[in-house]
Amino acid sequence: MQILIGEDVLRTEHHRALVGLYIAFAYFTHPTLHPETKLESIDYEAINLPSIESLIIHTATGEVTDWPIEEHIKQHNAYFKKRYKTSGIKVPPKLEACMDLALAERWRASGDHDKAFETLNCARLNSPGLIETHSFSDSFLPDSAINWLRIVYPSLNKLRSQNTLDDSGL
Repeated sequence: MQILIGEDVLRTEHHRALVGLYIAFAYFTHPTLHPETKLESIDYEAINLPSIESLIIHTATGEVTDWPIEEHIKQHNAYFKKRYKTSGIKVPPKLEACMDLALAERWRASGDHDKAFETLNCARLNSPGLIETHSFSDSFLPDSAINWLRIVYPSLNKLRSQNTLDDSGL
């Protein structure tokens, strides 16, 4: 798929990255700073398809992907494999911890608590200096959802509206 921007054509992976950047900007900034540009359904379709960019945006906004868990694992592993390559994306360590916790939540929600515990242990190893991840994994109860943003960023415990990545808008 190719998207036209003016007279230029964006390749699919660049389109996803641009839409992801737009969503992140709109999500994390005050509404008065948002551009007048609106995303179209094709943009939401692009960012909701399984990809590293999509995984990052879903994780950063607290959204659970609706992909099969195998696809979630594939994209999670692809991120960690490519993050230090020149063509890869590297996010901050706290967001990487969120990605691990989001995967643990997928396992927990599927009922595979052993895999959830295993993924939480990996999160501890991947984020040795992140006390919040360690504290959470020590007190993890499989009956409670893992809200990775509130665990890694405790200041988010204040009420905050939740956005969705569907075409109903940000």
